[in-house]
Amino acid sequence: RLWSGHQRDDGPPGVGFLDRDSLHRLVNAAVESYAEVLLTDRDLARDRLNASILGRIGVRQIFSMRPEVYADADDLLDRAFCLDPRGIYLAWRVLLRIVQLVERHAVDAPKVAEETIILARQAVEYEPLNSMVLAAASNVASLVENNAPAALELAQRAVRLNLANPFGWDCLSTAALHVGKVEEAHVFAVKAQRLAGDTPFKHWYDMGRALTATVTGRFEEAMSLAGAASVVPHFKPPLRYIAALHAHFGRADAARDAVTRLAALEPDFQPAMMEEDPAYPVAALRRSEILRRGLFGELD
Repeated sequence: RLWSGHQRDDGPPGVGFLDRDSLHRLVNAAVESYAEVLLTDRDLARDRLNASILGRIGVRQIFSMRPEVYADADDLLDRAFCLDPRGIYLAWRVLLRIVQLVERHAVDAPKVAEETIILARQAVEYEPLNSMVLAAASNVASLVENNAPAALELAQRAVRLNLANPFGWDCLSTAALHVGKVEEAHVFAVKAQRLAGDTPFKHWYDMGRALTATVTGRFEEAMSLAGAASVVPHFKPPLRYIAALHAHFGRADAARDAVTRLAALEPDFQPAMMEEDPAYPVAALRRSEILRRGLFGELD
């Protein structure tokens, strides 16, 4: 009654059907369709403003990639947790803070990093068998604590608990990158992106696959995926990779256009930051060795 989507599967009948990406994509799309009903039915939201709805609104705000709404998103998730104390709401607060740290939105980065670690540990205590919770904890181990073995173990658990969770595969990809398994990381990123399908979070997984495509030398694939992710107006990472990839291939006008778009979102941005500032968030570009000194010289 709520959704009329369908998915064609051409695999052999009866063989591993429950493990197929096509079925998992169908389930993810159905879940998001139902979530959309919850968000858009105002009478239902007014009468049953429960934790699930608050949490879903908060998550949508996180993936808008607009830092000015992140305080509201964090508040919504905190209120959801107060209504229904579950680790999943803490896990989304963890993701929000990771985005703030990586994108340098946090005014007091050490304090936010400490909060992130505490929230991740609390989330695991509340729901140690929740795939999303373990995936978020894996991201903290990778990106905040620099503990690659722990990150890999947590991500593997997350995937085993829910093979249809694209965020679990995305975090497994990140963990694999941090232990030097770049080809495996790309395989996991492809899996995450395919499972996510056309959900409201598609840009996140497109960009995740663009990162691993860059690291593994699949530059045209990376360009295509970063271009797809860049349709979200406030999402900065794809513009960084588009600029660098165009510059690498000598397409100065296209690189200049991406730099201009990025500077509109980051007023202090200069292309040299990607080459010279180790804290600037382009780790995959550095791994790929595209960022040679003078890469953006023709843009001056």
